[in-house]
Amino acid sequence: MAAAVLKYLPAQPSDDASRDGDHLSPRERDVLFHLAKGQADKVIARNLGIAEATVKIHVKNLRRKIKVQNRTQAAVWAMRHLPGLCDKSCGSV
Repeated sequence: MAAAVLKYLPAQPSDDASRDGDHLSPRERDVLFHLAKGQADKVIARNLGIAEATVKIHVKNLRRKIKVQNRTQAAVWAMRHLPGLCDKSCGSV
């Protein structure tokens, strides 16, 4: 899903050190992985064994950290900045 969106969006500079993903917690990376696969919060919660409200908090926090406005932008960001995160399971980039 996000891979199809990528080809229509202009490349964004990644010179901002705060956008490299190193500042994301391991759980935020887990949530971002599932989000990039197009999963809903309820599905992410079930897969990770956490409450849906907790997933929403993680999504909110990771969006703030990577400076994006919505979950689609977060999925695109993940595919651009964390290619090892998605490799084969998120779709082709």
